[in-house]
Amino acid sequence: MVIDLAQLFELQPLLLFFAVLAAGYAVSRLGFRGVHLSAPVGVLVAGMLFGHFGFKAPPMLQEIGFTLFIYSVGLTAGPRFFNILLADGSRYLALTVTVALLAGATALGLGHLWGFSAPSSAGMLAGTLTSSPTLVAAQEALIQSNPDSHTALAQMGSAYALTYLVGLFSILALIRFAPVALRVDLAAEAKMLSRERQFRDDADDLEPAFPPPQLRAFQVERPELAGQAFERLDICRGGRCALQAVKRGGEVFVPSPGDPLEAGDLVALSMPVGMAPLAAERIGREVFDTDLLSDVIDTAEITVTSQDAAGRTLGELSVLARQGCTPVRLVRSHIPIAPRPDIVLEKGDLLTVAGLKHRLDVVVKALGYVERSMVETDLIAFVCGVLLGLWLGALKFRLGEVTVGLGQAGGLLASGLVFGFARSALPSFGRMPQAARWLLSELGLLFFMACVGLKAGEGVVAALRDSGLELLACGVTISAVSLFGGLAFGRFVLRMNPTLLFGAMAGAMTSTPALKVVTQHARSSLPALGYAGAYAFANVLLALLGALIARL
Repeated sequence: MVIDLAQLFELQPLLLFFAVLAAGYAVSRLGFRGVHLSAPVGVLVAGMLFGHFGFKAPPMLQEIGFTLFIYSVGLTAGPRFFNILLADGSRYLALTVTVALLAGATALGLGHLWGFSAPSSAGMLAGTLTSSPTLVAAQEALIQSNPDSHTALAQMGSAYALTYLVGLFSILALIRFAPVALRVDLAAEAKMLSRERQFRDDADDLEPAFPPPQLRAFQVERPELAGQAFERLDICRGGRCALQAVKRGGEVFVPSPGDPLEAGDLVALSMPVGMAPLAAERIGREVFDTDLLSDVIDTAEITVTSQDAAGRTLGELSVLARQGCTPVRLVRSHIPIAPRPDIVLEKGDLLTVAGLKHRLDVVVKALGYVERSMVETDLIAFVCGVLLGLWLGALKFRLGEVTVGLGQAGGLLASGLVFGFARSALPSFGRMPQAARWLLSELGLLFFMACVGLKAGEGVVAALRDSGLELLACGVTISAVSLFGGLAFGRFVLRMNPTLLFGAMAGAMTSTPALKVVTQHARSSLPALGYAGAYAFANVLLALLGALIARL
């Protein structure tokens, strides 16, 4: 029996669709010198291959994918978007707007020079900045303004695919070359910033997470420790060593901050395993006492939502010291940051804290909520948010002879931002675990990319033959203009520290691989702070810009 796959795919569109997804994931595993294609781009390439042979996308899946992805982008950015905007976000917002306008104007100008259509220019912009939200919003805006624009949609998808790789590698090369061209020593600037803001500048700056602590017991033998509070000892500086319990005269108790130690006390400390020899040297010999070591150190991943915690440094959070808990990991906008005592927390941060379980419960209540304790998604809130976004997108306003509106992309983004911010302020509202948000966003984007690839595949060979070199040249030019223009604006107008500026440029261009290059060159994790500040705005602004260009 011979199976005709071509006929089978034509008869079973869903089978074709998931074959594209599977092939796309296989393509994304390919890499060159450690740089891999993302899964969405792999799916796009696979879709174009299938589309080249005449296969069609199933109806409605592109619209479903668009809705899920764009709303999820707003939902994810919501907890930090408004807080950054109202606090320290003016410079990051100004930088992101400048980079977006430079990239958009360059894409339009080059498109006019080479005779490309506005949809192709939008595709060039999205591909060069490797920004999936830009492509998604531009495609949907084009469909709304011209439902029969199949050729324009194919041109946009082809331009995105052809400029994606050149955009990725040109941004990596340019951001590595930029410090040399501008005569900036990023490593020296990072050290200077550390001194100015009293950041600790050591090997931990390159390590986004501290080792989980262990519970160890020691006997107080050094005579100079008698009468001193534990938190005043040198060994506890940096917040990585916490006093959990004291055994004195056969009685175990939990000391309050400021309680003095006495000679002969047995103390239970939570600390990284590597600090045990130092503790034995500074305090006294290590002992094994079942009364002190019967508890187990646990960890909790806390999403920061408390208004009292946001805007304060980790070192200022007295609840951590009172409960003897230690921060071991901090993730902001999907970027790990070393949890130093001087790092300022923001709403939406994911902070991993280690300590005794009953004490962790107190810390969680003070800082926010634990994602992993939620196993259900509030689908009513999710669906209502999508409905609100679609309704906002459908609204039109007439200004004289001009009709304006947010469009579906703008409406869904606005609704997602509002619902995401409300979720950070009211943890009981709209329950949605991080894994559920990621799954909906990833599936939505993959569905959309598969459909785009299938449509773009019809003309990709002709586009590569007729204007491939021009598109590649456009990608390099857009990268160079937006990068160096943004660096000049941030350095001479905004007066930003180069360490934060280069990180912010990676965020404004939505390039996580570029952030890795910057942090390695700076030998510090400080650029990640700039990245997180700009990235919160970039996805939203670039999506709106892509939709605007597509309508021109």
